[in-house]
Amino acid sequence: MEEKAKAMHNRPMNNKYLKPELDTPYTVALKYPTPIRVKGFDGWQMRYILMDGRALYMPQDVKPQVDALDLKPGQSFTVEIKAVGRKREWSITRNQPQPAIALVERSEPLDGPYSAGVTGLPPTQLEDALKTAVAAAAAAEKHGQQIGYAVRFRPEDIRALGITVLIGMQQKGRAA
Repeated sequence: MEEKAKAMHNRPMNNKYLKPELDTPYTVALKYPTPIRVKGFDGWQMRYILMDGRALYMPQDVKPQVDALDLKPGQSFTVEIKAVGRKREWSITRNQPQPAIALVERSEPLDGPYSAGVTGLPPTQLEDALKTAVAAAAAAEKHGQQIGYAVRFRPEDIRALGITVLIGMQQKGRAA
């Protein structure tokens, strides 16, 4: 019986939702700006879906604070719960926008000591594939911004895209 209790205690945490701790700010972004009203242990709550797929449950009376920010999908904001006596107060604040990264297109190849990589050797296929992936991700983010849709690539997304480009480069020479 005691072993079963230990095994249950050591189980991994549920990563399906974000459970904010007191006095700890969390920067999050909504996948969908409209929440779903659900019945929780402490009454009605609002369930928001975050960009990473997790759910964030907030008391129903916090929804006007979120609505006041007029958030678009992918825009980040900060959530913090503070203890005030026996009550919990939610603080919802908009984050300052990050400066956009400019995508520079070059018509001529770079010349100079840094044009062939750090070692001075010609670039490898992997290096070319990763550069292509970074350029494609930057272009997709820029296009998404132009049409009002937040597109963000994480480093692992760019790595996967680079590997896919590399595989495509290597298969070009093979007969189909």
